[in-house]
Amino acid sequence: MKYFILILSSLLTLVFLVTGVKFFIDTWKFKKKAIHTTATVIEIKYALGRNNVKTQSPVLSFTTTKGDKYKYDPDSFFPVTYKLGQEIPVLYPEQQPALVKINSFRALYLPPLLLIVLGLVGIGVSWWLYQKK
Repeated sequence: MKYFILILSSLLTLVFLVTGVKFFIDTWKFKKKAIHTTATVIEIKYALGRNNVKTQSPVLSFTTTKGDKYKYDPDSFFPVTYKLGQEIPVLYPEQQPALVKINSFRALYLPPLLLIVLGLVGIGVSWWLYQKK
């Protein structure tokens, strides 16, 4: 039973690691090919996060290179401060401007890096448990 749990936890952490690496590579490829522009914060939505921390979700407006106007309303909230009228760097695929992403380390690379760290820590713990026998 001990080995079954060890193998299962190792596989689970390996999934975290592989998913994080794939997510990181996909994000890097997206950033490399995407159109870089700026968007303007036109509205701010507020919510309470964990431990009653006030979080924000900026509603953004930007114009594509073809002159089309788009509005971006992310479903996620961030513990960072945005201001009405603030300009924020964004990225979007040339053929699909609706798939816009905020161009910041936190928005682009933090999620895959967290998965990679969780995977590495999990593999380290699994290895330590295996050595402990």
